[in-house]
Amino acid sequence: MTTDLAADRLFVRDLLKACRVPSGGRVIDVGCGDGATVGHCVALGRSAAGIDDADVPDNGLDLHRGVLANSVPFAAGEADLAIVRGMDAYAGDLSGIESLISTANLLSCLRPLGRAAFLLEDAVAPAGSAETDRQAEIIEHFAVFPGRCRVTPVSEGLGRFLSPSFLLGRRPRRGGQFVIVQIPKQPISRLEWHGYAREAAMAGIRRAA
Repeated sequence: MTTDLAADRLFVRDLLKACRVPSGGRVIDVGCGDGATVGHCVALGRSAAGIDDADVPDNGLDLHRGVLANSVPFAAGEADLAIVRGMDAYAGDLSGIESLISTANLLSCLRPLGRAAFLLEDAVAPAGSAETDRQAEIIEHFAVFPGRCRVTPVSEGLGRFLSPSFLLGRRPRRGGQFVIVQIPKQPISRLEWHGYAREAAMAGIRRAA
C-alpha cells in the first residue's frame, strides 16, 4: 500500500484540499519515511507530524519511530487528517487485531469530523485486480468503526490526460485515489475506539470458529 505519490508536493496540496484541511490545521502522516510529506504539509501552511515503524531521520521535522498498535505519540483529538501510506500493521490482513487497534489509535487522534485517508496507487485499476481487492478490504476494515467511508480520486485522475498541458505534449500529473473515512461529529474517546476494534476482532474469531 505504500506509494510515492504523497512525496509529490502538488499531490499533497490536492489531498489537503480534498480533505478540507484548513490553513494551520494538523496532519499526521502514517508511514512517513523520510518525512517528505510532512515537510510538504508544513510548507503548505499546516502543522504536521509523522510516524513510521522503521528508522526516521533527524532532520528537524516532527517524526517518530513507533508501532501504532502499541502506543501513539499524538494526543487524542489533535489532528484534522491522518494519511496512511504504509506501516507493517496494514501490510497484511486488515481484519486482524493489530491493524484494528492501530486504526483505533489513529482515529482517536482525529478531531470530530476529522478524516483518515488510505492512499492507493492506481486511479484506474480494473475490477478484480489486486488494487480493487485491496480497496474493498480497506472499506470493510473502516466499516467496523463509526464514520462515513468513500473512495475519492486525487489530483486530476483520468482528466489529467485531457488537460491542456497533456495535449501540448507535457508530462501529465500523476493521478491516484484514496479511501477516506470521516469520523462522527460526536466525540469518541480512545477507549471507545478500542472497544470497536476489539468487538470487530472477536466477531472475526467467532466467524472463523
